[in-house]
Amino acid sequence: MVAGAAGRAPRGGRGGRPSAQRTEDGAPLTAPENAVNWFGHPPGRLARSQNRGSSGPREGADLLWVCPRVDATPTDTPAEQRSRRRFGVKVILFGASGMVGQGVLRACLEDPGVTEVIAVARRPLDRSAPKLREVIHQDFTDLGPIAADLAGADACFYCLGVSAAGRSAAEYEKITYAYTMEAARAVAAGNPHLTFVYVSGEGTDSTERGRAFWARVKGRTENALMAMDMHTYAFRPGWIQPVHGETSSTRWYRLLYRFTSWLYPLLRRLTPRYVTSTEHLGRAMIAVARLNGAGPRILRSQQITQLGA
Repeated sequence: MVAGAAGRAPRGGRGGRPSAQRTEDGAPLTAPENAVNWFGHPPGRLARSQNRGSSGPREGADLLWVCPRVDATPTDTPAEQRSRRRFGVKVILFGASGMVGQGVLRACLEDPGVTEVIAVARRPLDRSAPKLREVIHQDFTDLGPIAADLAGADACFYCLGVSAAGRSAAEYEKITYAYTMEAARAVAAGNPHLTFVYVSGEGTDSTERGRAFWARVKGRTENALMAMDMHTYAFRPGWIQPVHGETSSTRWYRLLYRFTSWLYPLLRRLTPRYVTSTEHLGRAMIAVARLNGAGPRILRSQQITQLGA
């Protein structure tokens, strides 16, 4: 799926290590004892990259995030560290029937730290699992009738989205902005510690003044979510490669993937800043759900891939 992509991996000082973040008095700022940064390194200093030109942690790779971990050791591989994490995360998932949502659902069901997944959909999913519960609802402009099902979640992964091609401006804005904001209001009600992850796309216009209508609507949606009382992250992937049989509900996307899937290994080597996968995207969402609002708020393909590796 072509959503967009760019991003720069954090860089550091000697030996590739990032320079340490310090408090106002110059003392090193240390991470909690049960933390690892987003590259999976063991606890230590909460590092800050030398990402010049960035104005703060909202966008870019300013912070090497830290997240709780259980009994990890410096020799653990990223996969071993993921398997050790047991946090009891309850997730609400929108868009589980789409290509991205299928990948995110798979990641949630495979992660032992995710204890419950509530998938909100218009029709039943062709999937069953002990920790998966489906909530069937038709009107996404009014989620009031299912408010009880959406209460008490730790994270909401919002993967519902459509292409602007072939749709009127009003229809696209309704699906992209109105549906998203209604979902955010419903899941964040009385829950300021919620993490809301919104799948946006490379090229999104945060200024809301650009020429592309879809980019302005995406930017408006991102900005409105960032202003809410919750931990919001916007994922701006570029090329999203399905890797476990996920399929798009959009016919021309399906055709595109059928004829270009052989390009993915090449694109991943030549343009890693613009490419990620459904697997990495799903894992990255789970990772940011454990950050309690820390780190950059806007992530692009390379950052998503690194975080979900």
